[in-house]
Amino acid sequence: MIERQRPVPNVRSPIGPHASTLASTFASDHAAQANLMELANLSTGAIDWSNVPAFVQPGETGTAETRARNLGDITLRIVTYSRGFKADHWCAKGHIVYVISGSLVIEYEDKTRTALSEGMSWRAPDDARPPHRVQCEAGATVFIVD
Repeated sequence: MIERQRPVPNVRSPIGPHASTLASTFASDHAAQANLMELANLSTGAIDWSNVPAFVQPGETGTAETRARNLGDITLRIVTYSRGFKADHWCAKGHIVYVISGSLVIEYEDKTRTALSEGMSWRAPDDARPPHRVQCEAGATVFIVD
């Protein structure tokens, strides 16, 4: 069942005159998608990532330092890719990726590429075709949900 859209108050905002329109659009999008993501097995809580042990995985070149927390049906990860990192495998698993800092490229097996920089996100469903992998020329830190 989709929630009814609640009216967004028309409030002056320090971010500009279109803030109420942006808020209304967000509320509408959020209501339409409210029941699409299942987080039923997720407990409420905070993660202090500095206390999560890191493990280093070698790539074809470079390394990826990963801190991960498995939360039932999903895994949250913060990954720091070294300068010159290139994944050593193709992946068809679904992910949501947010670039915290730096930049990287998602390379697809068909040779197409998607460049991501700080503040950008990327997503792919499970069994995504063509498979993808990460290349990172200058280094990057990302937050991944999968």
